[in-house]
Parts: sequence; structure tokens; C-alpha cells
Amino acid sequence: MMKEIKEESQHFDDYLDIIIDESDRLTAMIEDMLLMSKIQAGDDIISMESFNLEDLLISVIHKLNLFAKSRHVELKYVAMSPDKWTNGDPQKIIPSFFIILCITVSNTLMKVQVCSYQLKKMRRT
Repeated sequence: MMKEIKEESQHFDDYLDIIIDESDRLTAMIEDMLLMSKIQAGDDIISMESFNLEDLLISVIHKLNLFAKSRHVELKYVAMSPDKWTNGDPQKIIPSFFIILCITVSNTLMKVQVCSYQLKKMRRT
């Protein structure tokens, strides 16, 4: 009897974690849609600045490592192309990398290494 109650409690905790994760994803999607609406309406202006993409990726991976380790996933970074600078709004780009990596870690089912980045500069034709 006690064993069944303990198992039910564990299942409840698992379902609760799933509900919380899904509600967080839904909230992030809604916030992204609102932000895009603001940008489209001209209320939120995207700033264009030059920034180091490698530094940005390393900081995002560093912040997510504890979450990844709790799920037995190792986030690893591999050097990029020599041209590591790009133009854009880093405050808008950071959440995109967070979402991509969080979804990757959340949906990884076994102990693995994930996200060995090696971006190559594309030639313009």
C-alpha cells in the first residue's frame, strides 16, 4: 500500500514537472509573439551593434550547464570560424539560443554530449 502511494506521488511529481516545463515554453512563445508584434509596430526598435558571437554562445552554454548536468547532458563548445563577429541585437539573439538549447536538453533522453558548435562563414554569391 505504501509502495503504491509512493509510486503515485512520484508520477504526480513527474507530471507536475512536465506541466511546469510546458507552461514555461508557452509563456516564452507568447512573450516572443508580443515582442515581434512590438517590433512590427515600430514600438520596439532592434539595435544593430557589432558583437562577438562566440562570446555570446559561450555565456549561454555556461548559464545552461547546471540545467544540462541535472539531465545528464553535457553542453560542449567547439571553435568557430575565424570571423566571430556579427552585427545584430545581442539582447534579442540570446533568448533564441536559450530556447534552442533548453529544448535540446529537455528532449534529450540519454546521457550524451550536445551542441558542439562549429559555424562556418558562408560565401555570398
